Amino acid sequence: MGDLLVQIGLLLIVGGILLILAYILLSILLTFKKYPKAEEKREVKKGALVMIGPIPIVYATDVNIAKLMILIAILMLIALLVIIFPLLILK
Repeated sequence: MGDLLVQIGLLLIVGGILLILAYILLSILLTFKKYPKAEEKREVKKGALVMIGPIPIVYATDVNIAKLMILIAILMLIALLVIIFPLLILK
């Protein structure tokens, strides 16, 4: 029974590595196919969210990206409360 579990575990690990390699190869091939020209000018929008404890710090180059970062910060705080609050009550 133990040998079977080891073989299944190794098979899953090798399968996962093969899936990752296939994804990387397909991503590279599709990138070259999708964007053959580098002449087009693109607008880049950037944003960053730094959480220092429960305090979010948001940096963004666009208002929409800033709103998205604030939404992500709120969702992270809610997830933190959902995970931590029951642990505090049970003590």
